[in-house]
Amino acid sequence: MSPERIRDRRSAPATPRAPAAPGRMVGHWALGVPAAVLLAFGAGLGVVGLWWGFVVGLTAVGASLLARYLRVSAREIVPLADRAPEAG
Repeated sequence: MSPERIRDRRSAPATPRAPAAPGRMVGHWALGVPAAVLLAFGAGLGVVGLWWGFVVGLTAVGASLLARYLRVSAREIVPLADRAPEAG
């Protein structure tokens, strides 16, 4: 990456454009699926364990999205006219 691009990135305004997909993937695949397998087959709960694993994954995703919402909404609201780059 050239130094000019690095400088451009540092001077760019901080916008909440980070993807939320990694948080959803972690919640569903890294927490929900193992919890479902452990509850269904390890604890012997069967289909009920699968559903509780689904609940664990959804709760993790909801918590990560809530944390992101709180972090983004705590920023100062800047009018669009103030954010627009000046022509010329």
